[in-house]
Amino acid sequence: MGTSLINTKPKNNYQSLIKVGDNSSIGALTRKSLSDGAGNDLPIKASAAAIEFTGDVIALNVTLNAVFEGFTSTAASGTLITLLKTSTPNYLITGSGGQIIQLPDATTLPNGARFTFNNNQSSGAITINNNSGTLIASVPSGGFTEITLLSNSVAAGSWERHEQAPSNVSWSTNTFDYSGSITSATWNGVAIADNRISSAATWNAKQDSTITTNRQTSSYSLVLTDANKLVEMNVGTANNLTVPLNSSIAFPVGTQILLSQYGAGQTTVVATSGVTIRSAGGKLKLNAQYSGATLIKIATNEWYLFGDITT
Repeated sequence: MGTSLINTKPKNNYQSLIKVGDNSSIGALTRKSLSDGAGNDLPIKASAAAIEFTGDVIALNVTLNAVFEGFTSTAASGTLITLLKTSTPNYLITGSGGQIIQLPDATTLPNGARFTFNNNQSSGAITINNNSGTLIASVPSGGFTEITLLSNSVAAGSWERHEQAPSNVSWSTNTFDYSGSITSATWNGVAIADNRISSAATWNAKQDSTITTNRQTSSYSLVLTDANKLVEMNVGTANNLTVPLNSSIAFPVGTQILLSQYGAGQTTVVATSGVTIRSAGGKLKLNAQYSGATLIKIATNEWYLFGDITT
């Protein structure tokens, strides 16, 4: 309880005043309790550097030109950083090796309290746990995460995380650019397998689309863009369709290529030295004009051939 100023000269009534409880000056570091002129303690502590509200929540509508939240930059140490209700809400972690951060006791915070974590490390993740040590978020190197308190009913609290785009992402009204690797994604409601699209051939292999044709007028060697296409041999005389070595043209295993003999000249499927083509009876020729066949890659330099084929 602070000392009363009532009946103190030179005035007779100081009930509307706010003063330091012990009537001494306010220092730069230690926060002192404030009281009114009647000596009643207020839910406020103050120092020359900060004001702390305690007890009841004070709701205010305030318009300000600028408010700058507290900010802490610290090098990763690999040891636990335990946050309190008085901790700065914005953290930049530098260096390398990872950092563990424990959020404050949620019961000491208002719902909606937010903390941000900018992982500017060359390596290592920021591990963010609630007050009970349960993982809330793991922020990878270069990541930026905002954590919002949804419920402060228990010390652990209920927190929600939101990620912000890293610095190598840019976008405008109609463009999006990201130079990194996508480890999982959904395209038009369908999951894209293989974790990422590593080549045009892989991308084409994942699409359910109409067949694209590639019509040739002379002997021809397959190229990477023939994956999942129909190669038509429109040649008037005998001709060859060559399957190249993987070291030359690296079709992904599982690639399918459709063949047809559009012209009158009979088409023979030829294996480059080192390539094995497996077909029933060793048949390697399309049977007649308009015959069709299918090549499927089953190993690095091994293919199936089946369809309307002959010896």
